[in-house]
Amino acid sequence: MFQIGDTLPKLFRSGREDHFAEKLFREYRYLMFSTAMRVTKNAHDAEDIVSESCEKMIKNADEMKKLSGYKLPRYIVSVVRNTAIDYVRKRNRQNGYYFLTDDENSYADVPDDCMNVEADLLHAESITTLKQALAQLDEKEYKILRMKYYLELSDKEIAEKLGIQPASVRMGLSRARKKLKCIMEVEK
Repeated sequence: MFQIGDTLPKLFRSGREDHFAEKLFREYRYLMFSTAMRVTKNAHDAEDIVSESCEKMIKNADEMKKLSGYKLPRYIVSVVRNTAIDYVRKRNRQNGYYFLTDDENSYADVPDDCMNVEADLLHAESITTLKQALAQLDEKEYKILRMKYYLELSDKEIAEKLGIQPASVRMGLSRARKKLKCIMEVEK
């Protein structure tokens, strides 16, 4: 059974951050792993999530120094849980946005066990409709949607790539989504 030790908080207060990652992992590995497993139900994914969470916590070591008692484990659980949720969402998004690739048969990459024949046909029809609607957008609208939903870039990253302000990216996304919705409603 996992027991919370005092080593890590003492390490923070002593200012010895050179062994932070090692101590963090040693003291809380079971807590982090079990938290990640509850969300992902997959040991390999949980290991990746623990690693990514440790990286995040190392970057926020100054904030973690201020935590004492049971606040530190709560913080660790929160970071790991949120990282795991983000990981699952990202994985699900990647499985659902095949329509933004150039490959006409990219929807075929969806696992067979999650679709029956009827659902497969509806999915293929939806992708075709969406691709036709995307083709009707102007180039800038298409780029913004593709960067946001396929490449999963932040508004700031999109703004930097396109040489515009982040507020303009948000406005462009809003307009492009509305236009895409109107086009798809007309095509139904």
